[in-house]
Amino acid sequence: MEKKRLFFLLLLVLIGAFCSVLFSFSMGASGLVLDVLGNRTTVKTYRLLPYFMAKINAALVRVRKTYLNAIYHVLGYGSLSEGIESLVIIVVTLVTVSITLAVDAPAGSVISALLITQLACAQLGNMTNITMNLPSNLVVVDVLHELLAMPQRPQGECTEASPHTPPLSMQDVRFRYEKVQEEDDDLPYALDGVIFAIKEGQHVAVVGESGSGKSTLVKLLAGLYTPNEGRAMASAHPFRNGTELRSPRAWRSCPKPPFCLPPRLAKTSAA
Repeated sequence: MEKKRLFFLLLLVLIGAFCSVLFSFSMGASGLVLDVLGNRTTVKTYRLLPYFMAKINAALVRVRKTYLNAIYHVLGYGSLSEGIESLVIIVVTLVTVSITLAVDAPAGSVISALLITQLACAQLGNMTNITMNLPSNLVVVDVLHELLAMPQRPQGECTEASPHTPPLSMQDVRFRYEKVQEEDDDLPYALDGVIFAIKEGQHVAVVGESGSGKSTLVKLLAGLYTPNEGRAMASAHPFRNGTELRSPRAWRSCPKPPFCLPPRLAKTSAA
């Protein structure tokens, strides 16, 4: 089984490297065409470049998602697949630059090849963060959508909600993303057995490696998440749902310019 998995992994890496090199050379060819036509066309030719770059950017998103998912299913480890992906990008970049310089290509071809390789690296890195934080981002988008969609009302109709203040604490908190849990019950909890207390006036730094649960921990304390087990509490009162707690200073029912929270948020914030 391990040999079969390793074979598929090497096959995926080779396919990814080949496609990346081919893609870079296609961009190098487009740079060569622009060099040749540069003296015969106006600046409008170069204005088309952002349009094509946007199309390429969208294609990279789709390709990266499929490629990473394939590696993930072969290995079973997301962090290792990202490491292999980064290694492939570095190798492809070096190979592209070396071959492009070896064939004595025009400057436009070299610049185009480097540009598209850097774009691919940046896009792959950005999509890693976006996909890893997608569940929490959806929660924030849901709250923001409700805030933006609510009608404005006069100041007199608003009631200011009392903010939650320290101490903050957690008791035997176990948490995992519900969407992930539905797909595979064997996946571990994002946070497991968390117990701590933050006293008033105490400063706490949350540190850890990527994916260790730093953002999840903060969002549990912010009330954007509700623990699967255990209790997260502010001022000795447990959060009964994910809308009770917001930032102690930033979230009020009537900030300036005045507007009111939706009924669901207003009730839970004032509780």
